[in-house]
Amino acid sequence: MSVEATHDIQEYFDLTFSNESASHYMLLLELDHDMLRACWYHQTKNLITGFAAYPVSNASLERAFQQLFAEHTFLKSEFDQCVVSVRTSNYALIPKSSEKQSSKRWFELSNNMDESNEVLLEYSLVGERIKVLFALDNSIEKVIKSCFINSKVIPHIAPRIEHQLGVLKSLHLKDCLIAHISTDQVDIQAYQDSDLQLANSFFQSGHEDIAYYILYTSEVLGINPETTPLTVSGNISIGDDSWKMLSDYWKKMEVAKPMDRIQISSQLDGYPTSEFDYLTQSLLCAS
Repeated sequence: MSVEATHDIQEYFDLTFSNESASHYMLLLELDHDMLRACWYHQTKNLITGFAAYPVSNASLERAFQQLFAEHTFLKSEFDQCVVSVRTSNYALIPKSSEKQSSKRWFELSNNMDESNEVLLEYSLVGERIKVLFALDNSIEKVIKSCFINSKVIPHIAPRIEHQLGVLKSLHLKDCLIAHISTDQVDIQAYQDSDLQLANSFFQSGHEDIAYYILYTSEVLGINPETTPLTVSGNISIGDDSWKMLSDYWKKMEVAKPMDRIQISSQLDGYPTSEFDYLTQSLLCAS
């Protein structure tokens, strides 16, 4: 089994510069267990020229990519860089000052790792004293490296943290909550006094679970839903069941925005912003 039809393909393109070399572009990818999301960034134009989502199966990732490349050859182009964000719940945040050889011990304080099938990778947050450790299946890392030229693999949580810490500093905002909803997970980040207090992933089976975990997090940390902004992204849109339930408790809700000073082509008008805009934040993790 390769590409599964559990979701429809979504593509939103501005083809104005399609004849230009791929080396002018950066490709930002997010690999979920059932979906590959993509964002094309034209560096010299400072312009997002495309968003897309393609159903895939991690059970047969190599064949899934082969079929994608056969049907969408532009994904195989030689981009200046390809940043691949891998969505995983098996990550931990530890002090950046810790020795590399002790990283595994830090990780295993709260996480498990299958050494026979997984590799432990790390990403150091820019300007912060913490780094993200994440366990990645050996076969997934191998397929990404072989399929995407000039690729850099990062944990999905890294660009969200990088971006939000910058927002807190620029807006003099001290407290906020971030929630991303994927197929069966809700990722939650909580910030208080301009510091990251929690980053965790929870299994969810619907909007009631999503609301429960967000409200539970706020209760445990003493975050006030009446005054603290909640930013959401992923499988949620204004007015749907998840949005309606959350808005009964949260007075300040918004969809995650793209990175500041990044232009999005007007020809992409009508794309679902909650599903794609946050992908631009991976530019913060580019080399």
